Amino acid sequence: MNKIIGIQGNICYEPIDISKEKLRILEDILDELYSKGSVSTFGIPVNTPLEIPRMICQSANNHSDIQISGVNSQLTVRYDNRFSDNAEKCFSYCKERMFLMQKALNKIGAKIKFSGINVQYVCEENLKSIEILKEKAFNFEENAKIFDVLGRVTYVKENTFYINLTVNNLRAVNNCEAVGISLDVNDRYFDNFKKGSHNPDETLEKILDIHKKFEDKTLSRLIEEGVFYGD
Repeated sequence: MNKIIGIQGNICYEPIDISKEKLRILEDILDELYSKGSVSTFGIPVNTPLEIPRMICQSANNHSDIQISGVNSQLTVRYDNRFSDNAEKCFSYCKERMFLMQKALNKIGAKIKFSGINVQYVCEENLKSIEILKEKAFNFEENAKIFDVLGRVTYVKENTFYINLTVNNLRAVNNCEAVGISLDVNDRYFDNFKKGSHNPDETLEKILDIHKKFEDKTLSRLIEEGVFYGD
C-alpha cells in the first residue's frame, strides 16, 4: 500500500519588508483556515535577516503549519491514517492551503519568483524494501550485500520545472519493511534560466497536476518495475 505521510510547500519571492500592517493583512486572509488564535507574530529588531519567520500559523489539530518570512513562505503538512492512504484528500488539503498562502502574499505585494511542492510517500510491500530496490531500481548483482540504498535524480520538464525524485529503503515503518519515495516539483528552472514571467496560480496548478499524475500513473510502476516514467 502506498501512503502519503507528508507534504512541504514552498513559495519564494523577492525580499519584502513585512510591516505590522502587512502582518495584519496576512492574518486576516489566513483566518479563513487558521484562526487568529493559532497565529503567532514576532516583533523583529531592525536588521534581522529576512529569512527569520515573521509569522507562524498552526492548524487546530497540529496537522499543518505555515511559516512566513521576508523571502519565502512554507507549508508543512503531516498526514495521519485518516488521510495518508487517500491521495485525493491529501492533495486537496495541500492545494487549499497553498493557494490561500499565495493569495495572502499577493495581497501584501510579494513578487513571487518560484514555488514548489515536495510529497513524501511510504510504500509498504510484502518483500523487503532493500531487495525491491536492489532488484528493480539499481541492478546490483544478486549476491551483493547492500545495507542501505539511496538514489536521487533530477530532470527538467517543459523547460520550466525541476523534477527531483529520491528513492530509499526504510528499515522500520510500523514494524514493516518499506520503500520511501520523495517527489519534489518546482519551477525554479524557469526562474534560473528563462526570461519573462508566468502566472503563479497557473504554475502552482501545474505543479499539483504533475504530482497527481505521478501518484496515479507512475508510483506503483516505479516500485513494481523499477522504471520511472517521467511523463
